[in-house]
Amino acid sequence: MLKHLRLYLSPTEPASLHALKQFRALVDGPWAGRCEWAVVDAGAPGAIRPPTLPALARLEPKGPVWLPVDPAGNLPADALTHPGCTPTAPPGAPPAPLWRALLEASPVAAALFSEGLLVYATPAFLSRYHLGDEATGRRPGEWPAKERVPELETASTGGAAPGLTVARLDGADGADLVSVIAAAEEDDNARPLIDRIRTINHSIGNALVGVMGYGELLQRELEAAHAPSVNRIRAMNDAATRLEVLSQEISAAIRAYLQRSHS
Repeated sequence: MLKHLRLYLSPTEPASLHALKQFRALVDGPWAGRCEWAVVDAGAPGAIRPPTLPALARLEPKGPVWLPVDPAGNLPADALTHPGCTPTAPPGAPPAPLWRALLEASPVAAALFSEGLLVYATPAFLSRYHLGDEATGRRPGEWPAKERVPELETASTGGAAPGLTVARLDGADGADLVSVIAAAEEDDNARPLIDRIRTINHSIGNALVGVMGYGELLQRELEAAHAPSVNRIRAMNDAATRLEVLSQEISAAIRAYLQRSHS
């Protein structure tokens, strides 16, 4: 019968990152095929508060059984079948750290990886890539097939990837930490407006072709006839030329915006 294990951690704490590394070595090694497992961000809304962090629990019908081992220490292979205990967790939950409150209130899609494993993601990141809590503690290549993004597999270990800002961080105790920030998505409400502006600007450009063409011919005729009104035609042609330059600048700005939004 499969055991159901949960590793509870605090994403930025060195002890939790070390515990995750050891836990993955066991579930990928001697515990492979013997357990169903997940890694839980203990600071996430609705998460069970363990008695300590990091903490390892086995899920049973009566509730989580906390295993009396230190996941950040020498996690023994026989912990899978340890009888465990059910200590009473302290009432209430501690206030969220300021860094978490700031990130989770932000629309920025950001994530933190340790040795390629996802340890924290903002709600915007989870939403962008259609991820659930099960993604924590796993590599992008281990996420459900429909959620896999090759760029994230590269970025999670510090590699450059299009549309992502990747930075290596100096983690405590030599932890290999990588932050990944996804570029802002194109505003769906802005695209129809951009398309409308482009259409209008194209029509203005077409109209200017006729105005400038006939204006130049009329200016030549008036100059040949030494007509006093030629100065007015010159002013009109100069204004049309300025409008053409502005139209070209609008077209260039639209192209640059569309290229950024698709990069």
